[in-house]
Amino acid sequence: MSDDAKVCKICAAPFTGRGEVIVCSVECGVKYSKRLMHIRRERRQLALMPVPKQTCVACGSEFLSRAPLRHCSEACRDEWHNNRRRTDSGTNGPTGQEGQHHVHEDDHQDP
Repeated sequence: MSDDAKVCKICAAPFTGRGEVIVCSVECGVKYSKRLMHIRRERRQLALMPVPKQTCVACGSEFLSRAPLRHCSEACRDEWHNNRRRTDSGTNGPTGQEGQHHVHEDDHQDP
């Protein structure tokens, strides 16, 4: 392809064009315009929708989000997961290496 060879954004056909032309034909230009109008309409409708309140499962505070989130922040998400790991593993204390618990000298038994 030469320096001004391009690929159509709609049909992926190669074409030559100048400047910022991104479609190969009038038909593809109409399809591209309709696609843009549809995307813009969806964004406007989404912007007009009320944002639902959600409750954080870690701290109980309310926050606004369109996405189905369970935590109000990364810190709450991390804290919730850490607490869950502690309760799932049956320990509330610190661990040494991943999955291994600290052994105190008192608890050590000789075979």
